[in-house]
Amino acid sequence: MNENFGVVDASFIGLDSTPIMANTAQNNPKSFVKSRFSHDNPPKSDPDCNLGVHTASNQHVEKNYEFYWGYKNHILVDCISALPLYELTTTAEAADSTVVATMLEKANAVIP
Repeated sequence: MNENFGVVDASFIGLDSTPIMANTAQNNPKSFVKSRFSHDNPPKSDPDCNLGVHTASNQHVEKNYEFYWGYKNHILVDCISALPLYELTTTAEAADSTVVATMLEKANAVIP
């Protein structure tokens, strides 16, 4: 039985993601690895990770982007209670728009 005891409202939900950098020399800003953010030069220390990009500033007037090798953690949240509903970790290149339908379907299966 799926029982949320009235805590999860699920009428207003949000989705956000955060980068998870792989533990590799290519992510170290002091590294002298040649072509460190090239698809032709993936890290040998974590062959499952992928190349991603994220904004390095929350200011609307600044558009600072940083590349990284790693993963992305997507979280679907009930905005009323601020409780997480579903979490999915993908490789870094996956955009929120590519996983939102799957996440909503999975969350809907467990929320009455």
